[in-house]
Amino acid sequence: MKTVVDRDLCYGCGVCAALCPAGAIRMLRERGEALWAVIDGEKCTDCGACRQVCPALGWEGVATPMFLTSSAVDRCLQPRREMGVGYALDTSLRRSGTSGGLVTAVLLELLRTGEVDSAVVVRQAAPLKAEALLARTEDEVRSAQKSKYIVAPYDQVLRQAQDCRSVALVGLPCHLEGVRRASLLLPNWAERIRFKISLLCAANLRLEVYRYLLRARGLSEDELVRWDFRPGDWWRQDYFRAVTSDDRSELFAFRHGILKNILPIRLFAREACLMCPDFSGRSADLSVGDAWFERYKGERAGRSFYVARTERAQALLDAMRERDSLCAEPVDLRTFCRSSNLWTLASKHVEVRGRAALRRMAGRPVPPNIPARAGPVGLALGATIYLARRLTRSFATRGRCARMAPALAAVTRSLLWIGRSVEAVFLPGALLHAAAWRLRGLITSLIGGGKRE
Repeated sequence: MKTVVDRDLCYGCGVCAALCPAGAIRMLRERGEALWAVIDGEKCTDCGACRQVCPALGWEGVATPMFLTSSAVDRCLQPRREMGVGYALDTSLRRSGTSGGLVTAVLLELLRTGEVDSAVVVRQAAPLKAEALLARTEDEVRSAQKSKYIVAPYDQVLRQAQDCRSVALVGLPCHLEGVRRASLLLPNWAERIRFKISLLCAANLRLEVYRYLLRARGLSEDELVRWDFRPGDWWRQDYFRAVTSDDRSELFAFRHGILKNILPIRLFAREACLMCPDFSGRSADLSVGDAWFERYKGERAGRSFYVARTERAQALLDAMRERDSLCAEPVDLRTFCRSSNLWTLASKHVEVRGRAALRRMAGRPVPPNIPARAGPVGLALGATIYLARRLTRSFATRGRCARMAPALAAVTRSLLWIGRSVEAVFLPGALLHAAAWRLRGLITSLIGGGKRE
C-alpha cells in the first residue's frame, strides 16, 4: 500500500481509510484539497485490508484494447442492458442540474419508494472545496446537483453509511472500483449499498489549475465568494466562472478553440487519473454523464447519456418512464461512436496503455492489471500527454514563463487532435463524422452565415 501512495497511484477515493479496522489510515488534506492516503505505522497491524480494497490494485477484467475498433468500444461499455439518452421531466431538476438532472431524479425516486434511506453524494461546500455528504432528505439531494471538478474522498461518509439500512452511492469509477473490491472483503457491509451510480470521468483535477487561472487574472483564492463549474445553458457550459467579494465576475473558457486560457484537462489531472482505465464505472448499476451527441447541439436544457448495467437499473428506468418522471430513449453503439463521448472513452481505455508503457520504461510502477504494451498511436499520445504535462505544470504553477502556457496548450491540443484522428481510422464512421462537422463550420464561417463552431 505504501508503494501506491509514494508513487502517485493513489486516487484519493478514501475507501481504504473508511474500512481500515485499526483506524491507521487518514486522507491528507492540504488547503482544502484531498491529496492521498497517509498510513500511521504505529497503528497499522498489516492486516492487508487496504490492499484488498484499493482501486489502483484492482481493475481486473477492464477492457484496454490496443486499437479503437467498434468491437473494442462495445467491450469497454460492458456490462450493459440498455444505453441511451435521457433527462428528468421535472423542469426544476433538469434546469438546475448540469446535464439533464437524471442522477438527481433517480436518487429521489429511490428515496420516495423506500428502496434506500440515504444517498452518498458530493456537494460544493465552498468556492474551491467539495465534500461528500450522506443525504437523507430531498433538499440534501438537490443541494448536490451540478458538477464539481474537485477531489472529494469518501472516507468519512462511508463510515457514516455503515449505520444505515440501505444506501445509494454516487461516485466516480475509482470510488465504485474501491467499493466493488470492498464488497468482496466485507459482504455484509456491501449489502447496505443497494444502488450504485457512476459518473462518466475523464480525470480529476488538482486545485492548482484553478489557482493558476486566478493568478493569471490578478486574483487570489481569498477573494472568491463563488466558483461556478459550467454555468449557463447546457451545450454552452464551456467555462468556469469566478465571482469575487467586490462583485467582479471572470469567465474561464475551456472547450472551444486551442488558444483559450485554460489548459487541456489532463495536464492538470492527478497522476493516478492517467493510470485509470475505466471511463464509465463498470461495477455500477447505472453510469451517467453528458450526452455530447451532435443531434442535441445548441440545446439549452441538458441531456444525460446513460448505461443501465444491471437488471435493477433497467427496472428502475422502466418504472420511472411509466410514471412520466423520466424521458429516456435508447441509442445504439453506432450512434455512440459518432459522439464526442467516444474520445473520452478512448482516453481512458486505449491511451492508458501508452501512458502505462511510458511509466514502466521510466522505471515507475504501473497498476498490476493494466497492460503496459501499446501500439504506436497509444505510445505517441501517452508521450504527448506526459511531456506536455511536465512542461506546463512547471511553467504555469511555479510562476516561470506563465505566458508560454497557452502556447503549450495549443501544441498539445493540436497533437491530440491529430492522434485521435489517426485512431479514428479504425472507426471510419467517427472520422467522417468529425470531418463533416468541421467542414460545415468552415463553410458557414466563409459565407458569413453564422459563427463558426
